[in-house]
Amino acid sequence: MALIKCSECGKEISDKATTCIHCGNPIFQEKIKTMNKKKWEELTQEERYKIVAYRKLNKEWWNVPSRFFGIFILIFGMLFLFFSCILGFNVTIMFIGIAIILVGGIFSASSHNESKIWYEKNIDRLYENEILK
Repeated sequence: MALIKCSECGKEISDKATTCIHCGNPIFQEKIKTMNKKKWEELTQEERYKIVAYRKLNKEWWNVPSRFFGIFILIFGMLFLFFSCILGFNVTIMFIGIAIILVGGIFSASSHNESKIWYEKNIDRLYENEILK
């Protein structure tokens, strides 16, 4: 058992308490502040799946469709480039294929970055709702 300070009255209380015994202040937020929270890079695949499920449940999810769209653009660009090479199109058309591939890669990467940004903004809420422990 560790002692933490109440944010309301400043007196020490048990970290197991749900409210301060001195002033009645709810303590759950104090526990979250003192928890050792993982960085995005430290999350396991299972924890990331839990976050995805939580976001879907709360209708905060646009990441999966955008990632699939980015992958679709990548595949389309690769096929475009492949067939332009086989059919002997000029260099300009090949550069268009390369540009499509780059756009798909950027789109896909930005959706991954969006997940990390969302996690950093909502980390306390994930621990509060016991999505992460």
